[in-house]
Amino acid sequence: MGGAMNTDNEIRSALDRARKAVEQRPSVAVGTVTLKLEMGEAIKCATEVDGWSLELDEPVSMGGENSAPGPYVHGFSAIASCFAMTLRMLAIQKGVVVEKISVVVEGDYDDRAFFDVGDARTGYHSIRLKADVASDADIEVIESLVSEARRKSPWLNTFANQNAIETELVVKGQLT
Repeated sequence: MGGAMNTDNEIRSALDRARKAVEQRPSVAVGTVTLKLEMGEAIKCATEVDGWSLELDEPVSMGGENSAPGPYVHGFSAIASCFAMTLRMLAIQKGVVVEKISVVVEGDYDDRAFFDVGDARTGYHSIRLKADVASDADIEVIESLVSEARRKSPWLNTFANQNAIETELVVKGQLT
């Protein structure tokens, strides 16, 4: 999978075609994505979606083998890459030249709740995103693009808005 790098004009054309399709038939913008994860006896997991496969593991200190990135790497990568891609797409659509985008994501966690020590909640308590944008455009233009990307980035907003997750259990092939 992959190929030649798309130029700004090719990206702009693709986005224009996608926008026109959504304007003509809004239902094409709505759908469901399914990811399947398999875990055997160890902590290591493998996922597959759209022909791509990813492995996840935990460090040895948490019972894993440290053979693949942990879930936080994939979660933070989703936030950072989606934000950067959204920012780049917006810049291209508006004709703003951006040479490079660097994103740093930091998160503060407290694992005491995982081990039933203390009353902290599990998960990341604070996540910070720092965007470094190399462009000759005026700072106001870049700030506006960053603000719009913050509003429009799907994965950044998925994490930030704490969406409810429904859980369904299947035991030995039987729905419960």
